[in-house]
Amino acid sequence: MLEPPIDIIPGHPAEDWRPLPAHLEEGPGGTLSRRRMRSWSLVLEARRIPWQAERHGFGWQLLVPAGMLEAALRELRQYENENRDWPPPPPQGTPLVDNRTTTIWLLIVLGLFYNLTLHQVDLAGHHPVDWKALGNAHAGKIMDGQWWRLVTALTLHADWQHLLGNLLIGGIFISRLCRDLRSGPAWLLLLTALARPQWLEPPIERSIPTRDLLLLVDLSGSMEHQDFTNAAGQSVDRLTAAKEVLGDFLARRDGDRVGLVVFGSAPFLQVPFTTDLGLCQQLLDETAVGMAGPRTALGDAIGLGIRLFENSDVPTKTMIALTDGNDTDSAVPPAEAARVAKDREITIHTVAMGDPATVGEEKLDQESLKAMANTTGGDFFLAMNHGELAGIYDRLDKIETREVKTVSHRPRRDLYFWPLAVALLVSLAAHAWRLWSGRLATPTAPSTARLRVNARTFELEAIEQ
Repeated sequence: MLEPPIDIIPGHPAEDWRPLPAHLEEGPGGTLSRRRMRSWSLVLEARRIPWQAERHGFGWQLLVPAGMLEAALRELRQYENENRDWPPPPPQGTPLVDNRTTTIWLLIVLGLFYNLTLHQVDLAGHHPVDWKALGNAHAGKIMDGQWWRLVTALTLHADWQHLLGNLLIGGIFISRLCRDLRSGPAWLLLLTALARPQWLEPPIERSIPTRDLLLLVDLSGSMEHQDFTNAAGQSVDRLTAAKEVLGDFLARRDGDRVGLVVFGSAPFLQVPFTTDLGLCQQLLDETAVGMAGPRTALGDAIGLGIRLFENSDVPTKTMIALTDGNDTDSAVPPAEAARVAKDREITIHTVAMGDPATVGEEKLDQESLKAMANTTGGDFFLAMNHGELAGIYDRLDKIETREVKTVSHRPRRDLYFWPLAVALLVSLAAHAWRLWSGRLATPTAPSTARLRVNARTFELEAIEQ
């Protein structure tokens, strides 16, 4: 069923109207699409040519007065010619360079080289090559002139996940950069970032003690006898002389964990095991005769030391006991304490200081001290003066040699963001240059206003030619 005609400009009889051909270069006939019917009607409206639209089947037909048919055809032909190539096609991007073959070969080479770094491979009869040590980004060696490590480090990877992860993440940038930068610069920047170059910082080393050394120092009343001299030759008490010698001994124990137990009538923990030798020496200097009681409990002091070693996991455990008398107030006899120490693999060195001829409670029990040392595999020493005491601790320093286990760690700082940043800046610069050069190349000429129907909104607009 035909729809009633759309009469835009009434006043013309229906018999005076003529249909416009669907194809302007051909004869009358055919129907128009709704889109073309609307655009043509706007052209006719703009040129003040009366028109009517009728629905015919699945299309439309435009009618104009018979006397204005030629004018309508002329205007519509001019409109079609002017808009033949409108809207212009979108600009074509730079085609991607086909790098598939290069990429496949590159992955194969990187995979083979990664396999080579995992195995101890002899090359031409030479010893196995440590590739990571030979080509990593060692900061110090690079500064010394081995600049080629900046390149060789890009081919080294920690594991397969590291290698594949870097390549997959870098794929995000390949498409865009290859379009903007072509193959050479794009691959150079991307491969540099994908290899995840790292700068090795100077090594951080930490010493792990392999020996726990416990000093047992007698503070009984007899230690105040002034029968020793110091390094300056001045007369001092036994404890002051012991402090001076022990201070020099501690200064040479770097790398050991040292603890300090003082004893008199009872033992007391003065310094738990620590590598802070300065603190240990300071707390030793703060001790005084009689602060732990007037009597001598050497056996109990050894028992306290055994308990302190229970939480120690170092391979070497040593006690050095210094006393000037015999055990007079211990709940555990020194000989029994020494047997327990032997079972716990603790070595005890005993140092006796003072006059062996002393009798009574202040008697110097050398036999008991020798037995304790022999039971645990240690040594017994007798010091009659400051020189002998210093010599004893020098010998102990040689016997109990310092064994230090050093753990080294080299922090790594990632550098991959630098080539990525350069790639981004180059890409932005390429876009800016393209826009600027295109703007300069566009000729400017005097324009004449022409009417055009917007293909999306079907509105009439003026354009500059």
